[in-house]
Amino acid sequence: MLAMIYNQTSAQELINIRSTIAHLEPLKNLLSDVRQEMNKIASHTNDKGMRGSLLNFVSETGACEEQINSYITSLLHVFPVEEVKPLSARQLMGPLFDCPFDCAKTYEKKIVKHFRVTINDYKVIREIRELMKSLLNEVLYSFLKIRMLSSFSVKELRAESNLF
Repeated sequence: MLAMIYNQTSAQELINIRSTIAHLEPLKNLLSDVRQEMNKIASHTNDKGMRGSLLNFVSETGACEEQINSYITSLLHVFPVEEVKPLSARQLMGPLFDCPFDCAKTYEKKIVKHFRVTINDYKVIREIRELMKSLLNEVLYSFLKIRMLSSFSVKELRAESNLF
């Protein structure tokens, strides 16, 4: 994955690895929390179209979460960091959501902000920052589909065909 993994790592590279892990852990937690929330909302939704769209969101963001987790795992093989254990986003969030649109709106702001901080931090490994840009686009697209659902009427949502 990274060229520096196979070489002797310098002090600056170790700082970059540590900083990268510190940025990726909370992002992974945020994605996990939004997926759990949307999954709970989908399980309580009676509308098949809405449920399908929410489960679609869960699976799409799941791929991003798995990708971030693989980056963290790869970096931890090189530089095991035990003391970087941020609070789960769930511990910082507060109340649970009943409406998928409120949930998406709240989490989207937090996730996008965290992605941008990670992408703009020069201490984060350059290759990871580049990969984060594509993951950000995937996550934004998933949130966009949820936002678009809020502008459709109930009649349009109950159509036989899936919107997405």
